[in-house]
Amino acid sequence: MSHCPDTSSEYGISFVSLPGMTALEIIDPIERHRYRLDTPFDLSFEACHPDRFLFPVDRAVSLETNRFELPSAIGIFVRADDGSLVLEAGHHADEQLPHGSYVMELCSPFTIYLEFESSVHITSDTYSMTIDFGDTTKVAVGARSEHERPEGTITTTEDPEDMMAAVSSFGSSLKTTSPERSFPTLRGHPPRVELGEKLDIPAELSPPDTGITIELPPTYEAIYSTASLAYYLGATLIPGEDLLLRTETGFEHDLGTDGRYTSNIEDVLKQVFLMDCITRTEGLYPIEMAERVALDRRVDLDLEARYHEPIATRIEHYLEIPFSVIADLVPRWGVAAHMLAEPFGVELLPYLVDDLGIVRVHDHAAIDRPGTERAIVNAFANSHGSFTRSAGASVSPDDTGFVQPPSTSSMEDVWIGAGTPIGASKAIREAYEHRLDRQPSTSGIDITVVCNDDDMNKEEGLLHRIYGSRDDLDFDVTIHRNLSCEELSDLLAEETDFLHYIGHIDDEGFECRDGKLDIAGASSIGVAAFLLNACESYRQGCHLIGGGSIGGIVTLDEVVNSGAVQIGQTLARLLNSGFPLYAALGIAKRESLMGTRYIVVGDGRVTLSQPMSVPHLSEVVTSGDSLTYEYVSFPTSRIDMGSLTLPHVGMNERHSLVSQRITHLEPTKAELLEYFSIEDHPVRIDDTLHWSSELESF
Repeated sequence: MSHCPDTSSEYGISFVSLPGMTALEIIDPIERHRYRLDTPFDLSFEACHPDRFLFPVDRAVSLETNRFELPSAIGIFVRADDGSLVLEAGHHADEQLPHGSYVMELCSPFTIYLEFESSVHITSDTYSMTIDFGDTTKVAVGARSEHERPEGTITTTEDPEDMMAAVSSFGSSLKTTSPERSFPTLRGHPPRVELGEKLDIPAELSPPDTGITIELPPTYEAIYSTASLAYYLGATLIPGEDLLLRTETGFEHDLGTDGRYTSNIEDVLKQVFLMDCITRTEGLYPIEMAERVALDRRVDLDLEARYHEPIATRIEHYLEIPFSVIADLVPRWGVAAHMLAEPFGVELLPYLVDDLGIVRVHDHAAIDRPGTERAIVNAFANSHGSFTRSAGASVSPDDTGFVQPPSTSSMEDVWIGAGTPIGASKAIREAYEHRLDRQPSTSGIDITVVCNDDDMNKEEGLLHRIYGSRDDLDFDVTIHRNLSCEELSDLLAEETDFLHYIGHIDDEGFECRDGKLDIAGASSIGVAAFLLNACESYRQGCHLIGGGSIGGIVTLDEVVNSGAVQIGQTLARLLNSGFPLYAALGIAKRESLMGTRYIVVGDGRVTLSQPMSVPHLSEVVTSGDSLTYEYVSFPTSRIDMGSLTLPHVGMNERHSLVSQRITHLEPTKAELLEYFSIEDHPVRIDDTLHWSSELESF
């Protein structure tokens, strides 16, 4: 077996030549993603310098082959050695290029480049792809991890003007100020922020010179609300009475006054981001994009000129367009964060901004603090003759009670601060830090299932058939039953990618065969992500996050066993298919009346496994012989805002932005069934959830 070690950092790409499989496997050990390039014969390779590539890569190897077989049909961009695009290929491709020097980009679970001098023939069918060089050719293979780490740490005091200086430095992580920064891989993770006794910004974290400033009142509300916009524009925040976006040419854009500026800031961020995504089609990726086609019908805008302008000038032209003209083209936003105007919130900003999250600041009086709905749960349980997964204790939110932040149109609402959220995820700073500090591993995906109640073994049996059912990934599934407190404690300390717990939980902890295990204060949790499918598992889930976990799904109240089994089965299949926690729960919630009892704690972008493409849901509504179809995709920590998707439905050849609700597709039933056969994914038909691999007709 050939192996290319990580020579410069523990965080990087690994290359492995699999014995007996005539394949090169490329592994991203932090994100736990992998991709395989099959060849006709045994191969060997040697490390080569990453700097030889036109685009940045973490690791590179050189090998000889006449052909690569890809396990799926993916998007491919082929460029000349000067970077100009000469070919784009995808499903049902049959493309040839004459002998020459080329750089080929493979849109796999992470970025892979092939550099070679040869002719090439690219073919694909519905399920696989071939890259044929004809004769044996020397090929350099480079790959870049999508894992991002902050470049440094900023210390700020609680003084708002110090915080403004800290947020102004977020733009230092932008890898470009061109429209291409709308791609998530070219934005970079903002530096960490810590509260301290004095302002300390390392020199290397100075903000970029974009010529853009944002004047704002020196208040927590204004600073937090503006953070993502300031980061994306590389803008410097300066104190003032009004809230204004200014450029060095004298251009001004009013962002609102008297506390009514939050929606204005959101609109500007969405507009500038969308326009960059469209304008970048004049650059390295001149592809057909649905949003550009729609924009061209509405606005006469010289996008080629815009592409080559400095960022400040480009922004001026963008904002000359009324937001109402392009509002419906903006993809559904990924994250909306809700928080109070409290100093500690600044420490969460880098993680929210990394996802381009919208931040809304509320006062205590504006946040609903509802009671529980235990009576509804009990009534449902009694009427269905089904037992609950309660161990008998009462509802136990945070000491400050429940909070219910206003819902938004974003894919995920998150709550930051004290209180147990209803209708939103519970963001916890330690979760994001644990994600960044996750240790690399080139082994398969470890899944641990614990069933601590024999009466609930129906769910365990279903899970055994679901987890690890994908042939394209290496899973290791272990099942444990009726553990003691000591056994469960030891198990939680072991490294595992996912824990699916079935049993009873209450305020005193996990119910084990010899008592209760309370993990409050645990500091050596090895579980990366989890589902605690038990009544009132919220507190223990938060303790898992505090001890080392990244994210999980928990319950706020009692859950009826039959409903818990249904939700647990649906969540398992979605997570197994590569959906992030927040998206899996959003889909599964609709499958049971118990769905409202479940929320995400920690980082909702965690995935159990890599998706085959972009995690997506097909929505079909039938009416007689006619139907309407929607394609809904979900951002992840890797496939974030600004990424593209190309649904191969019918004759569609247009890319769209991830998280866009794509409605311009008008397939027939036959075309949909053909599309459903390409990749197993959830399909909701007339409000009933199915899986595409099981649909022979509808």
